[in-house]
Amino acid sequence: MERLIWCKTSWTPGAVVVTSSIWLTGKDTVLKSGHGSPGMIYSIQVFSMTSMPDILTDQLHVAGVDHHDVGVHGPQERTMEGGIIPSTLTTKLEHLGLSPPLCQWISNFLTGRPQAVRMGRHVSASLTLSTGAPQGSVLSPLLYSLYTYNCVATTNSTTIIKLTDDTVVVRLTSDNNKTAYLEAVRNLENWCQRNNLLLNVSKTKELIVDFSTKQERNYQTPMINESPVERVDSFRYLSVHITQDLSWSCHINTW
Repeated sequence: MERLIWCKTSWTPGAVVVTSSIWLTGKDTVLKSGHGSPGMIYSIQVFSMTSMPDILTDQLHVAGVDHHDVGVHGPQERTMEGGIIPSTLTTKLEHLGLSPPLCQWISNFLTGRPQAVRMGRHVSASLTLSTGAPQGSVLSPLLYSLYTYNCVATTNSTTIIKLTDDTVVVRLTSDNNKTAYLEAVRNLENWCQRNNLLLNVSKTKELIVDFSTKQERNYQTPMINESPVERVDSFRYLSVHITQDLSWSCHINTW
């Protein structure tokens, strides 16, 4: 059996929550680093993101063939405090080999940003922000991906699939090791806490794929921030509906 958790991390309020919809340019396209000249971090190109659901369904199919339980867990946007910490991002960028001047430029880009709210002809007082990333910026999704690059699986039986703030945890479990999946969820939660990010528990879902012929089994519900994760029969991942039986009926019927 495989258990999946579909989660989504959040950005800081005030810096405005940034979701994939902001930088999607079509139904199935996202922005990625292009082939511009050195230093042109804003150079982008469009490519299909269909491969992300493909990777997920492939993981589930393999688990089903091998007669494992599969758990899927995934997040969605949460409008709570949390977001990129420039100093933490700078440390990670330096570790990735970016030059100090470029790291400093990015830090300056993220800190000391004045922001106000406009409603009709009314404008609020300005607030200076030094966390998170500005909404609508081409850099924001890229910087977020770099910020979360070290959010990785810690065991061979766990897979973490990420597309900016969409994260799926896939864990193969067995009868004698069911608690390992809960540990994978706790590891993700702990990583988010260390990096000033939060999981949206209300939009996080668990889906269990179990093709075994045994009698129905009971599975312990994962907890995030002391709240239980909702278990579902299907969920939508990047516009693709994934179900417990891995059929395409739900996806086709919604079009």
